[in-house]
Amino acid sequence: MAKARSKSLKSRKSSRKTAKKSLKGGKRKMRKNKTMKKKKGKKKMNEFFTKMLAAKKVKAKSFLYKGKTYVGRVHKRLGMIYKKK
Repeated sequence: MAKARSKSLKSRKSSRKTAKKSLKGGKRKMRKNKTMKKKKGKKKMNEFFTKMLAAKKVKAKSFLYKGKTYVGRVHKRLGMIYKKK
């Protein structure tokens, strides 16, 4: 009986080895893209931000947007911070 068991174990081990050898791995190849896509530009900034950034650049104390006044205060890291008055 011991001989029969040892043969079956040997056959199992050898089948495992062949299974491992048949597996192949590696880096996938990149497909070449035939049609090149154009890069899209940045999203258009809204009107408030364009006015606020323009005021920020010249360090204006306030600016108007849609009839409302935005008053700024100096900030050490951000330059100016504006609030609606």
